[in-house]
Order: sequence, then structure tokens, then C-alpha cells
Amino acid sequence: MNIENFLGTTVLVAVTSAAHGAQTWTVTVPDSSTAKLECPDTSKLDTCLLPTGKTNSFADGAAVKINCSDANVCKDVRIFTEAGGKPIRELKGAADASATSRIYTLSTKDITEATNVGAFHQKALLTSFTLQPSADTTIAGGKVAAAGGVSLETVVAGSNPMPFFECPSQLQPIYSKPNDVGEAVANATIYTDVLGNVLAKPSYSFDENDSLTVYVLGDKDLLQRLKVARTSDIRDLTKIRIIGEDVEVPGLGKQHAQGEEITCAMRKFEIDSFAPGKGVVAISRVKGEEVSAISTFDLNVARLYSGMFTLGAFRTDLVDPKYKLVSNGSDQVIAPENSSDTDTRYSIFYTPFIWGRRDLEKPFEWSSWYQHINPTLGFVLDDVSDNFLAGVSIDLPRGVVVTVGKHYGKVTQLSKESGLSTGSVFTGAADTIPTSESWESDNFVAVSFDIGVTVKLIKSAFTTTTGK
Repeated sequence: MNIENFLGTTVLVAVTSAAHGAQTWTVTVPDSSTAKLECPDTSKLDTCLLPTGKTNSFADGAAVKINCSDANVCKDVRIFTEAGGKPIRELKGAADASATSRIYTLSTKDITEATNVGAFHQKALLTSFTLQPSADTTIAGGKVAAAGGVSLETVVAGSNPMPFFECPSQLQPIYSKPNDVGEAVANATIYTDVLGNVLAKPSYSFDENDSLTVYVLGDKDLLQRLKVARTSDIRDLTKIRIIGEDVEVPGLGKQHAQGEEITCAMRKFEIDSFAPGKGVVAISRVKGEEVSAISTFDLNVARLYSGMFTLGAFRTDLVDPKYKLVSNGSDQVIAPENSSDTDTRYSIFYTPFIWGRRDLEKPFEWSSWYQHINPTLGFVLDDVSDNFLAGVSIDLPRGVVVTVGKHYGKVTQLSKESGLSTGSVFTGAADTIPTSESWESDNFVAVSFDIGVTVKLIKSAFTTTTGK
């Protein structure tokens, strides 16, 4: 691993002092805005000063030395404990070695747990790293305090340390927003063992914008080294649903050689940014910088839709009469081709979900019925250019949509200048009847179906009819 590439512009230097027999880490400061830190032996990470996020273990007598190229710069360079890039308290044991160098001798009395520190020029952070007493160091209480920093394994795992919990007697998976139709960001919980066996999961559909909390149950020593992450690619699945129910927690303890029972522990991992389709979560064991796969488990991730196309029939009060010639026994008179007050036609509708994107796998929730009322536009299949529909729809379960609104279309009228009307005698040909067209509107009501459902119904009917 190239440490210089890993750290970007910050390079770490570690030098072992033979004279004192103690480790000395060197931080080189060429100017007031840069700290160069080079690691001479990247194969021995325990002898290199590593950046924040990787713990640097030390024993009493170890030191951090600052080397500056300019004495004016060096007088303002100090090492402080830090939080969020801000200096908190200068390390003890500081001594000026020269006008361009300063040495901080480390003591386990001053640093009793993993502590983030940084080299600052005045109040500007140049670089930071984590110091922690060696595991074999004896301090007050007889042992090193619990690490407050972040371990190498944690950095490789790609997450902050997560707390441990006692295993509950019953696993109760939760979907935080069961009444949401899809737009809201919800959280789902899944319980699994270290082998990827899903012990409990919610019955609600999991959306692409939801986050997942994974509780892994098992031996605490192994859980400490686990990495749980999403590894799935994008896939298109038409039927997506997570199914599960409460189950009893199985015995997850294992026996030590001495026969003592290790109690079941549970660790929490947060995952998000799932692509719709098949979601894959990998459980791996981290040792140093190596990651070894243990298992995976899958979950279906529902796609969120911003609208829907439907196909159906509509009954309209806007009728285009058109005109023809009929005989009244003695003469040819003008008569409408369509004398009905209503007409039935077919249309494709588009309904945008103005309340937010929708997971079509989720059941209809009467508590959020208003979110199923949306505007709708329609195009008449047999005359797209001269007709359109605009209205309000309510979408019901199983892809059924009921729409009411206005039908706008071109309607044929007898020319006013001709003085003709229905029943007037006309001696010319039918195609010479003087007419004009105008845009008119009237009410309509429609029942349409999700196009996907319609195609399935047609295929089913065709299969039944043909027997194929």
C-alpha cells in the first residue's frame, strides 16, 4: 500500500531512535500551511505514524519530533489534542531541541486512551493522528483504557465503531413508516447471524430511498471485526417485497475450551443508497488491512415511480356529430352521423404523483387516501391531434384508476353563413356540405388500468382463447 497516495498531500515519517531505544516519530513542516510526513517502511505499519483513523501505539519514552525549515514558522507550531480540527490542549513533555525543532516526549500518564492529536500552526491544523498506549502498557487500573480513537480495522471496515447490545429474547423487525406510499425516507431493520442467515425482517416493501439497519447476532469477539456493507448492482425486478415475521432467537453462544459459555451479542450497522432491484449485503471479517468474506444475504429493493400510464375507456358528453345526407323520401337532407348525446372512446392517460414518488408494491393506505388523488392528462387513441383530456384521478388498488374532468376536442358544425341546419334539403354531394370546426369542451368520466396490468390481462385472455 502506498502511504503517500493513501494520505494525499500529507506524508508521515517514522524514525526509530537507537540512542534512546524508544520510538521517535518525526513531523516535517516546510512552511506554515504544510506538514510532510513520510513513512519509511510501509510494510511495518506499527512503526509508521499513521493518520487519524488508524491507531499509533506507543510506550513511555516515545516521542514526536517537529522539524521546521524556518525558525519563524517553528515558533508557532505546536501539537495539541484536537477535536473537529480545533486545538484543545497542548501535549505535555514539550522541549525545544533547536530553533527549528521541538520534541514532545509521550507518557501514558498523560495519554491513557486513544486520543486524536494534531500539528497546528497557530490555530490552523496541518495534520492529525491518533496516539494510544501499547496494549502491554500498565497504567492506573492495571490496563490500557478503552480506545477512544478509531482502529485500523474500523478504517478498513469503512464505518465508525457501533455499539454492542445484548441479544433480545424476541426479534421484532421494524419498518419506521409503514403508512408511507414511498416518497418518505424510512428505515427498515433486519436481524441476521454472522453467516448471513436472516432471522427476522419486516413485511413491508423496502424502497430504494430507504435506509437499512442490520443487527448481526453472534460472538462479541467476532462482531468486533465485522464489516457489513452493500455490494449489490442495479437490477430490474418487477415484483419486489420483503417478507418476514418475529422469530425466537436461536442459541448463538459457543464454548470456550474451558467450557465457559460466551453470551450472545448484537451489533448494529447502518447501510443506505440501495439501487432498485436485488440488494446484496456482504458480511466480512476484517483483520488488519485484509477483508475476508464470510457471507451475504439478499433483499428486494422496490423502485419508486413518479407517475403512471394507464389505458382505458372514457364516456364523454362532447360528441362530434359530423354530417351526412339521408333521404326523406323525396329529397336529400342533412343529418348528423352521430346523434347520441354521449360517446365512448379510448385513451391513454398519464398521472403524475404530485405528492411524491410511489412504491407500487405497498398496500393502499386509507389514512393517506389524499395522496392517491392526482392530476391526469389523456390522449384519445383514434384522434390524438384533435382531442385531449384533463382531469383529476384517484388510483385504487390493483392498478385501477378512475378519472373525471374535461374533454377538449374539435367539433364539426354547419356553417352559419350557409343558413343550413339539420333536416335542410341539400342538393350537392355529402362532402360539399358547408361545415366548420371549433374547439369545444364537455365533461367525461373514465376507468383505466395500469398498462402493465392491461398487458397481463390481454396475454391471459389470449392464452385462454388459443390454449397456448
